[in-house]
Amino acid sequence: MEELITDHIHGILNDVTHDVRSGRRLVALVGILGGTSIPADVSKETMSLSKLITLREMFNALMEPVSSFAKCKEFMPLDRQKVASEINFQNLFEQLDETRKQIAEYDSINYPLIISWVVSQAKSRKLLRNMR
Repeated sequence: MEELITDHIHGILNDVTHDVRSGRRLVALVGILGGTSIPADVSKETMSLSKLITLREMFNALMEPVSSFAKCKEFMPLDRQKVASEINFQNLFEQLDETRKQIAEYDSINYPLIISWVVSQAKSRKLLRNMR
């Protein structure tokens, strides 16, 4: 377990993209290392990060049918193509826009705060020996 924790921490420290995968790792590490003693500011940022991850996954799920339709229509014979009216694009685009707006609300997550807390917890448990 200790090796897995250190691998996740090193992965987060090497990742500068803050994508969904690294966000999940970071949230898991806060839970593993914090238990019930997570400071309020770290907890608040972690909750925001969790919401952001969920919203990004929703956005990707909403984009999937649009992408698939665009790809499939290009290669599908004319007689088999769905008419645009058969797909409720208006509703889909409204959902995409609403999700995009919600994602924008979480643009200012304090990743350095969460990461530094995770690293300090790992160091205090002597999981990271070679880091300063």
